[in-house]
Amino acid sequence: MQVAIVELSRAQVAVSKGEVQDGAEQALEVVKALPAPELSNPYIRGGAGDVLALVPRTLVPAEELRHRLALPRGA
Repeated sequence: MQVAIVELSRAQVAVSKGEVQDGAEQALEVVKALPAPELSNPYIRGGAGDVLALVPRTLVPAEELRHRLALPRGA
């Protein structure tokens, strides 16, 4: 799980640097690879949430990431 947390941080950095699509896709791939119980980990949810906060809500990877985390559309 520590690797996933680091990868989510890298995704956030990518988005912050303007690589919005790539960062969102990276975050989605990290979440997809995790077993369902780990999705409730606050560090995973926080890292994914940080990425979501920086990308347009309508971006396809963001929509799927939000769905996998079961977050409301406005989150």
